[in-house]
Amino acid sequence: MDAVVDATTGMPAPYGRACTNCARAKCRCLYRAGVADCERCNRLGKQCVPSVSVRRRNGKRLHVSRAAQLEEKLEDLVTLLRNQAAPAPNAVPNAVSAAATASTTTTTTTTTTDTTTAPASETEAASAPAPANDSPPSAGVDTPTSSTRSASAQADDGTLFLGAFVAPVTACTPLPGRPAPPPRTSLFGTIFPPSIADRTVPPLDLGHIPSCPYQPTGLEAEENLQTFRDHMLIYLPFVNLPPTMTAETLRAVYPFFWFNIMTVTCKKINYQMVMGDAVKKFIAQKMVVDHEKSLDLLFGIMTLLTWSQYYKKDKSYLSVMTCLAQSLVFDLGLDKGPFDISPYLCFKCDSPVPKEKTLEERRAVLACFLITSQVSYAMKRMDALNWTPFLDECLQVLSQQREWDGDDLLLNMVKIQLIVTQLTRASSQSPGDAPPAMFLSALLTQLRDIGGNLPHRLQANDTLLMHILYAESAIHEHARVPPKTPKLSATDLQRYEAFEASYQASNNWLDAHLTLPPSSYTNMTFAYWCHMGHCVISIYRLLFHVDDPAWDRAAARERIDLFGLLDRLMRGFDEITETRRLDAGPGIDESMFAKSSKLIRMMKSGWLEERAVERAAQEGPRGMPLQAAGSGGAGEGDFAMPTLGFEGGDGWMAEFFEMNWE
Repeated sequence: MDAVVDATTGMPAPYGRACTNCARAKCRCLYRAGVADCERCNRLGKQCVPSVSVRRRNGKRLHVSRAAQLEEKLEDLVTLLRNQAAPAPNAVPNAVSAAATASTTTTTTTTTTDTTTAPASETEAASAPAPANDSPPSAGVDTPTSSTRSASAQADDGTLFLGAFVAPVTACTPLPGRPAPPPRTSLFGTIFPPSIADRTVPPLDLGHIPSCPYQPTGLEAEENLQTFRDHMLIYLPFVNLPPTMTAETLRAVYPFFWFNIMTVTCKKINYQMVMGDAVKKFIAQKMVVDHEKSLDLLFGIMTLLTWSQYYKKDKSYLSVMTCLAQSLVFDLGLDKGPFDISPYLCFKCDSPVPKEKTLEERRAVLACFLITSQVSYAMKRMDALNWTPFLDECLQVLSQQREWDGDDLLLNMVKIQLIVTQLTRASSQSPGDAPPAMFLSALLTQLRDIGGNLPHRLQANDTLLMHILYAESAIHEHARVPPKTPKLSATDLQRYEAFEASYQASNNWLDAHLTLPPSSYTNMTFAYWCHMGHCVISIYRLLFHVDDPAWDRAAARERIDLFGLLDRLMRGFDEITETRRLDAGPGIDESMFAKSSKLIRMMKSGWLEERAVERAAQEGPRGMPLQAAGSGGAGEGDFAMPTLGFEGGDGWMAEFFEMNWE
């Protein structure tokens, strides 16, 4: 009875001051007057130990700044990196781990300087039950929440997490005379400052590199990347690779693109063919079987299409690769603006959030149009990527926000190719007939405007000069198509002007080509060699196969030595073949240049034999038909070469590049 009375008259312990036994049992703790122990401990015969904890703060009312949260996450990440950087037994140290350790040290110094800890946080949980295990909590090294960020995750304060590396996003050096652009994501996840060589890269996933027995060494990879960046991209700058970009970084971020660069720059011909086969098998697996889509695949396929002469050609694959490149553009949404949303997305629960296109994506879609249009015009088998209003926007945005000199070159190449595309469209609308003279005159005016408005640094650029000359030759070639119906003799002068202009444009292109050193041949694109073959065939047809009253073939032959021209082309191919013989190994005779020299020699032999037959026919019985003598004796539309088996207007492509058309 006394215990009951004392319990009712005892003083309750203040909040957070209950003894240890009552706190664990979650019972009310009543202090007894003048006695140290509480009512419950006295009744149960236990030792009453007062609690020394403080009152728990209300977690809901506690405000933690965003900066403090990020600092705490950085501490977790630093702890994880320290544990991962510890060398395992028999492990071989590499540059990536060394750079990761260096970046970890820098990050640790920064975070420990600014981070503050609250002393009260170590004495919390006043009235909460004590854990059964008194061991200290785990440091969270294996499963920290902040360490599971993806390689492309970016914090709100502008810090970019790239695999195991943390680095601030900085802006690139602006072009002279231009204000510094705002920080933005570039091709490889961030704008690369000059210190990119000291940075680490995300771990390499070997599943994104074609399986090939030959892999270049680190030194070879750096040399090949420098060759590609300094000597090959000047012929089609579809991607911006800063000088500070290393082969290791490119391989980790864009492995398939890296492997294609290694393929087209490989000096060993037999290795190059093996790598080319691995590339095509890899594309089939990733795109057809696994249904993958990425910028890495797109850049790799564009490299294959641009320098396809370095890939093995058992069968024709350009049409397939061109269509695959276009499908990647469609799947990645590169041909549409961020707000050009399909109405079918309303049936999807996880509709993508519209994102503004980066300059790399805009550059990629413009380059894809250029490449597919060049292949389409050369092969006459498939359509190029459609030109849409969004591509007009990309052209304008890239002209206003240039990142490097290659952007100016790419933009002008695209504008020139748009003129050639209009020729193809006009010819398809009126097959077998020449486009209207006014239309062709307008295209020539546009072409001359492009040449007259070039930046000063591009006015002597060989790449643009060759593109302008070829576009001019293509325009005049369409003008010389014979009419379906007879016209008045007054139009003979216009047709003569078309023949003469086509002759001069093709001849000018070949003259410009012969001024280039043969050492530059290894860097030129597939489209460049298509243009060369087209100009050679065009001149041959004008000299020997055009049967039109408005054109004097005999007078044209006196102005140019076609067979001497072929000899000069052969000498260039022979020179570059001999120069590469020591580095290329036993497969040099299978290279594009050795085969091209052999083919031109065959063409010259066949044409000389044909000319001899034609002269014999002219000196023989009067009235002998030239068709029987093998001269062809046909109009402009016929192009039969029985000696080499040329087939139709695109047969020269089949022979010159050994496409083995089916």
